[in-house]
Amino acid sequence: MQNIRVLDNNTFQSACHDLPAILEVWNRNLSFSRFVSVFTRNGTTALYNSLNGGILYYLNSAFEPFRSFADNILISPMQMASKMDNDPIRLTSMANALNEMLELSFLIPTDTNEDTVVEKLRAAFQKPSRFENLTVYLTSGCNLSCDYCQLHTKPNKSAANSVDLDSFKQAVHVFFTPSENTQSGRRKLQIFGGEPLVAWARLVEMVEYIKHCENTGKYGDEQLYISINTNGVLLNDERLEFIKQNNIFLSISLDGGKEEHDHHRKDWSGRGTYQSVIDNIHRAREKDIDVTVLSVLGAHNLSTLPEFIESIRDSCGITNFGLNPIFGNQEWQNNFSVSKQKKLLMSVIDNILDIKGVAVRPFYDQWNEFSSGKPMLASQECILGTRMVLFPGGRVAPCVDYAFRENTTQLASFESLYPSSVWKEVVTKWSLSDPQCYTSCPLIGFCDGGCPVNVQFTEKKQERPFCNLSWALLESFIWRMHRIVTTR
Repeated sequence: MQNIRVLDNNTFQSACHDLPAILEVWNRNLSFSRFVSVFTRNGTTALYNSLNGGILYYLNSAFEPFRSFADNILISPMQMASKMDNDPIRLTSMANALNEMLELSFLIPTDTNEDTVVEKLRAAFQKPSRFENLTVYLTSGCNLSCDYCQLHTKPNKSAANSVDLDSFKQAVHVFFTPSENTQSGRRKLQIFGGEPLVAWARLVEMVEYIKHCENTGKYGDEQLYISINTNGVLLNDERLEFIKQNNIFLSISLDGGKEEHDHHRKDWSGRGTYQSVIDNIHRAREKDIDVTVLSVLGAHNLSTLPEFIESIRDSCGITNFGLNPIFGNQEWQNNFSVSKQKKLLMSVIDNILDIKGVAVRPFYDQWNEFSSGKPMLASQECILGTRMVLFPGGRVAPCVDYAFRENTTQLASFESLYPSSVWKEVVTKWSLSDPQCYTSCPLIGFCDGGCPVNVQFTEKKQERPFCNLSWALLESFIWRMHRIVTTR
């Protein structure tokens, strides 16, 4: 049995006489906050508190006295000090580290109720103020047959199932209906498919109606930023000219170089579409149209993404990129996801953040939040409750999650449902309302708070498709920040 000497109180108190926080918990058992993550690499231990954005780095040897906390063993400062043989240097080091961890809420007395902290943060998201985003899934028709389509069903070639103009006008009216927050400004209209350009005539009608409303002041001085998410194949000079004239932003899907893109993004005859897309991106840029390139993030293109982003930046002048991880049922996760390539993913994230002159979302935005030291949860911009989504057939909902339901409410009754019963149903599926997340997950303040599309898979007892990505992002950011701090 190990010989543990009881430390003389005077010795310990003299080592930390100016550290009242420690003396206050002198004989109380402590533990790490459940929102603290611990990482170790190359002789360094890193701690991250996702509720307040705090980061602490220690040499492994300096962290060793606190290893019990990382192993979920309850221990008091008195018990820790008793193992240090009255060594004043070790005692002082331990006392300072303890005080630091206590002040930043990394260590807490075991009788602390952390739920109250989370509840305060959750409260900021419980009540939407007004619609900020009108999302229109214009049609389920598509000219491509991508085998990882995130709509979970293979789209039809036909554009017959499209949003009719009357439904769109009614949706715009509901969208602009004054709420308790009546300030004016520019909001967003996002147009998706399928592929929205297969319903080009209807798209033109929708844009012209919005411009008419703006020009006539139908909704005061309200205006909409209009953006179209397209695979880019059906663009031509005439359509690009219309897009240019109406100040529409383009988001064009391009997964990487020819090999990576054509691997999954094929037309209905099985031919790759890379060359058509890249040619149309060049045409759009020649007309000075603002273009964001969107890439589906999967095992097929992960390792080549940094090189691809640099190439498109240099050849097309693209400065905005978006990465959307593949999610779907468990079979898709096994075939396409990057969850089993964590080490490579972390390296790629780091390389992407080093690329000059571009913003790659979500990595770019999350890194800026993380490196600022702010609690990320408190600055989230989740669009739940502020988004109105219109589907073909006049179905409307506050979230794209409803696209996969047969009982989505009709537009005619939506105004009376928002934001009471519909909002209550949606918010219960958010991670901030999910006990599995907000009561225990140390990522709760780092990830995007979760979304119903993510949560729907856990209802089938499947893994959350974004969790692995968030863990890799966090660890990548932790060591990136460490490199910055230690090389200053």
